[in-house]
Amino acid sequence: MVQIRKINKCDFEKLLVISFEQFKNESWSKEQYSAAFCDDNYILLGCYLEQDLKSFVVANESLDDVNILMLATSENDKREGYAKELIQYLQNYVKKHNKTLSLEVKENNLPAIGLYTKLDFKVVYMRKHYYKDGQNAIIMFYNQK
Repeated sequence: MVQIRKINKCDFEKLLVISFEQFKNESWSKEQYSAAFCDDNYILLGCYLEQDLKSFVVANESLDDVNILMLATSENDKREGYAKELIQYLQNYVKKHNKTLSLEVKENNLPAIGLYTKLDFKVVYMRKHYYKDGQNAIIMFYNQK
């Protein structure tokens, strides 16, 4: 059974492996993840199957917004619904706490954009040439019902 819970120290190395696997040179460093891990303004959640970390999300929480900064799934576990579970968990969290949920995604990441759209995220604007490789960033907000 899938379980969503806070990432703990013993899963930190697996988080790094998934992150570097997915984001390569755009991944956060070990130091950046360590800083987020120790900061109460960050949410680090994992999607687990039988104690095995399959996917994770890192978000920054402010007074009225939760901003998804990183969302990644192990290459072998893609298209199993783990990222969707994490997003839906955050959607329920922001509804409960009356906050908004936002994210940015590379314009060429069509599978992610498709998932976010299915989960009621709306495009609000684009940041031109935002990423190191020149890609634009699409900014999306969750449209609470």
